[in-house]
Amino acid sequence: MRHPVITRPSRAAWIAGVIVSGYVVLLWTSGARRGNIHTGDTDNLVLGTRALDSCLRSRTWNACGLHPGTRFTDVFPYPLLQYLPSLAFVRQGWNDADILGALARLNLFAFLAALVLIACAFPRVEQRHLRALALAALIGSSATFQSTAGFGEMLAAMFVLAVVVAALRGNAALLFFAALLACLGKETLFPFVIGFGFLAGRSTTALLPRARVLVALIGGALAGAAVGFLFNVLRFGTPRNLLYLDPKLSTPGIRNKFSFFIGQWFSPSAGIFAFWPVAALLLTFAGVVGVSRLIHAPRNLARWVSPVAVVVLCAGFTAGLSAWFAPFGWITYGPRLAVPVLPAASVVALHVAADEFGRAAWWIGVRWWRIALVAASLITISWPQYGAPWSHVAAVNRLIAADSTCPAMTAISIDRPDEYYRCAKHIMWRFEPSPVLEAATAGGKLAMLARATAAVFCTVVLVQGLRGSRMRYNPRSDPPGDAPSAPPLDDLGEKALVALEH
Repeated sequence: MRHPVITRPSRAAWIAGVIVSGYVVLLWTSGARRGNIHTGDTDNLVLGTRALDSCLRSRTWNACGLHPGTRFTDVFPYPLLQYLPSLAFVRQGWNDADILGALARLNLFAFLAALVLIACAFPRVEQRHLRALALAALIGSSATFQSTAGFGEMLAAMFVLAVVVAALRGNAALLFFAALLACLGKETLFPFVIGFGFLAGRSTTALLPRARVLVALIGGALAGAAVGFLFNVLRFGTPRNLLYLDPKLSTPGIRNKFSFFIGQWFSPSAGIFAFWPVAALLLTFAGVVGVSRLIHAPRNLARWVSPVAVVVLCAGFTAGLSAWFAPFGWITYGPRLAVPVLPAASVVALHVAADEFGRAAWWIGVRWWRIALVAASLITISWPQYGAPWSHVAAVNRLIAADSTCPAMTAISIDRPDEYYRCAKHIMWRFEPSPVLEAATAGGKLAMLARATAAVFCTVVLVQGLRGSRMRYNPRSDPPGDAPSAPPLDDLGEKALVALEH
């Protein structure tokens, strides 16, 4: 016997919406003023955009700005997705400072869009606990810092997440354009865009997505990759990004690469578990689910492949970053270069292991003390990231500080590779001074207000989601995955879908 789907708690949805809106207002009015706008890369991006504009106006389509006999070009080697808005601002006649500020504001819009997309990914009543976890994963991560910085990773993350949502909904047109733009966010993204879109587009009983979803996904991703290669021809005279492929910038040796790979996940200074803790736990849970399904039903590929695949995709992406001399993005806050895939990976992990997440949510939801313990635990490990837009400067100063073993990171040069890799690994694995601890406490009163606001928001959505699971499921008659095929949307999901479609 199936129990009826519970009615939608519109009051809780409105409360959560008002609270998160307050957090976004704090980011816009206060956090953005402290954002990392002059990152070095972004200043060069604007210079490169002006060089690109000159090339386009002069109809120079090959090796534009390339310094003969070198790998350097005046159109710097950053992704095309960063150049497109910058070029639009240049052609409006804006000065450099205004363009840098606008790029950071664009990331704040991307962060807000990511929150809306997560609501679209879990629009139905029985998915409320999944949505709560996905929202907690995003707002409790270094994406809050990215939302006020000039870097391009938040914008790329938003488009990769849009690919997943479009695949979940089977919207082929949206999927094509989202995949195209997502693949402009990083030249190495296109196989991972296809992978995450593939996992999101298939049902739990089929190995392949529907044909129109598959065609749109692969077509959009390949189109984006082709446009990126053509952009490289324009600035380098070859489809390859010559500067990024400089052997000097490749991590030497298996041991160094392995250390960087493990550090991408577990480094206390910049790892995913430290700066995207809830997302890391969701991926870990999905991996355990996949292995368990494989052990119990190895022939049922449709059941175990997806949870395993989402972890493999994330591991493969970070393994690729580990072959780069600065896998975190050099001097920055958190695992910057991994940001484009993490929101999408979190959503996919929740979908492909939805049954097991539902059972866990039901078990937690039957006791108030379990709900309180889980919510408090997730908020505690996420606490440093809630105030990161205000505290990132102090945290980065801790990250780069000298100690008795190595000089400050700013004094370490890749031109001295032995010292560079020795100190990079030392800084990556040291616990003191701690950037995370500084992020949790620095930033002043506004940072504390932002942390409190985000904590209340996560408390509301987690309690709503977990308590709803308790009311919805009867473990003796209904496994959590056994729900009506088309239950009604709840308030937050319905509003998000209307916003997305209009």
